[in-house]
Amino acid sequence: MTKFILMLYLCTSVPGNLKCEQEAIMPFEYLDYSTCVVHGYIHARNHLMQNYTVEEVNMDKLAIRFECKEFKTENT
Repeated sequence: MTKFILMLYLCTSVPGNLKCEQEAIMPFEYLDYSTCVVHGYIHARNHLMQNYTVEEVNMDKLAIRFECKEFKTENT
């Protein structure tokens, strides 16, 4: 069976210093890619709004990048 894990990366895009450093594996597994991607947008938005002020986002040009990593599981 194929499942997907949502992974979020905090990125900064200050000119001359574009990098995505922090990686957080979300504690969610998804049965299909579409559901994972939709939840990726939701979690990315919520993470920025709950953990950073508008000033911090603007000053450091913060953004969230995410991906849905596919993995195979044994059928049980």
